[in-house]
Order: sequence, then structure tokens, then C-alpha cells
Amino acid sequence: MRPRICAVIVDNDIDAVHDVESRVDLFEVRMDLIGAGWREVVKQLGKPWIACNRSASEGGKAGKNRIDELLEASELGADIVDLELRTKGLEEIVPRIKKKSKCLLSYHNLKNTLSLSELGKIVEAQLKAGADICKVVTTAH
Repeated sequence: MRPRICAVIVDNDIDAVHDVESRVDLFEVRMDLIGAGWREVVKQLGKPWIACNRSASEGGKAGKNRIDELLEASELGADIVDLELRTKGLEEIVPRIKKKSKCLLSYHNLKNTLSLSELGKIVEAQLKAGADICKVVTTAH
């Protein structure tokens, strides 16, 4: 399997998206950073996309409708939906996402890197919760 290149979209500059589209395999659409205009952006994408509406506790700016917007993104054609492992109600949300999209369960530690054993437990929890894809982000010092 060859590596895949993912470009992150953080605003509604669709010209910039089209400029890089031929050089990437997929996009991560940061709904929390784009704001209400994310729906117009995804309508213009010609490549697969990951819906990401990051919670404030994990470094994002998503509002109170975060989950509803992620479920909407799945309905609008997101190939993958990125949902934090710490999300309340995960056991109800993951099956709804998986009806239309792959589910990426992510974990973000913005302070440090955990031990290998602790990281392994996080991945195990992601898989147990129904992840198709596991993502663990830590901060090294």
C-alpha cells in the first residue's frame, strides 16, 4: 500500500483547494475552523474527504452542534468521520456514522506523550468502540 497524502482545509478558500487537489489523495475538512461555510466547500471537492469537527477540549473550536454536524457530514458524503474517543454517547454515535462513512476514532494529548503501554490501551479502546481507523496524537518534549 502506498502512502496517501491528505491536505487539511481550514477555511473556505476553494481556489487554494483546487490548486492542490491534483497532488493529494484526500482532504481533511476542519468544519470547526471553516465555520458554517463547510457545506459549500465539500460540495466542490473532487476527492474523498474526512469530516473533522474538533472539540475545544482536544484543540478545536467546534460548537454545541458538533455531533449533529458530523452526522450531517456523513450524510453529505464524507468518506471518513473523525470523532474523539472521549465523546459522550460514543456507543450510539459510532453505529450511526458507520451507516454511511468509515469511523476514525481519535485521541489527542496536547501536553505530553504517554507510555507505549498506555498508548496501546488507547488503541484497544478505539477498536473496542468500533473504530475503522485509529488516530493517536501526542505532544513530544
